[in-house]
Amino acid sequence: MRRGLGGTRGDERAVSASVGVVLIVAITLMGATAVVTLGSTAIGDTQQAADVQRGEHVMTQFASKAAMAALGDTGSQSMSTGDTQGTISVTEETGRMQVYHVNASGNGDVDQIANSTLGEVTHRNGDRVTTYQGGGVWSKRGDDPAQMVSPPEFHYRGQTLTLPIVSVAAGETAAASGSSRIRVEGGETTRVFPDPDADADDETAGNPVENGTVVVVVESEYHEG
Repeated sequence: MRRGLGGTRGDERAVSASVGVVLIVAITLMGATAVVTLGSTAIGDTQQAADVQRGEHVMTQFASKAAMAALGDTGSQSMSTGDTQGTISVTEETGRMQVYHVNASGNGDVDQIANSTLGEVTHRNGDRVTTYQGGGVWSKRGDDPAQMVSPPEFHYRGQTLTLPIVSVAAGETAAASGSSRIRVEGGETTRVFPDPDADADDETAGNPVENGTVVVVVESEYHEG
């Protein structure tokens, strides 16, 4: 009887030892899996951040080329996107800028000086969007507010407002991915203020503006930037 009891206790110890080994192996595997998972996530995040920075650099370079072409420095410009990940597309009917001269005659009148769609050139990589619109470059992630990457050609010094309105139109190809070349061509440039066709005696059309207030209205997905 004693031997039988002793044998039983030995079996119990053997089972306990086996269970202990299984638990140690399981914890080791879990730890190794966690290290691999976290390491892969960190590498992926670093890679995406690098891709986003390259995309912002490409769009900033595009803004510089577009300014030279649109503002009359050169007729056309071209550039390469390099090994940038994601896609680049052109959308024409997005965003709008309007400029008003309010109360120019002192009787509450509102004169519209300019009304133009802006269009946009967008680099999209996952949920990160970097966009050229209105002469500036803006970055947006998901539903987060937009941030400015490069400022638009919008200057106000003293009593002088310089505001070129740049509209984007698509050429033969409106979208591209991977390494590609972008060609930017300047279109027609029109001066809207002072109006060259205005009557010389019209005090409301003179430059600088002496009466009333100039109001600029921007409709854009990136206005918070």
